[in-house]
Amino acid sequence: MDLEKIKEKIERMSRFHQVEVLRLLNRDSSTVLNENKNGVFVNMSQLGEDMIERLVNYIAYVDDQQKNLQTQEHARVDLERQFFNTQQNGNKETANVKISNGLKA
Repeated sequence: MDLEKIKEKIERMSRFHQVEVLRLLNRDSSTVLNENKNGVFVNMSQLGEDMIERLVNYIAYVDDQQKNLQTQEHARVDLERQFFNTQQNGNKETANVKISNGLKA
């Protein structure tokens, strides 16, 4: 991944993840951070290969977590639709589900 793509992905992240990226950068004593009223700036062309690799790994981790969250959210919505269908009049209809504990009576 080139530096421009890394920059774009970090800029699109939520503030929480941007702070985590800043923490990663701050751990490396050779990384120079410039701060002003507009934010914190880093000259990425001066980052070492190991720091770039850490950033790429963190970006991949965040992307993977976002995909997992979206998958879980879709599953939740599907279950909600399946078991709590809303009828035209707005009343909720619940489905009776038999849950077996595996024991035979």
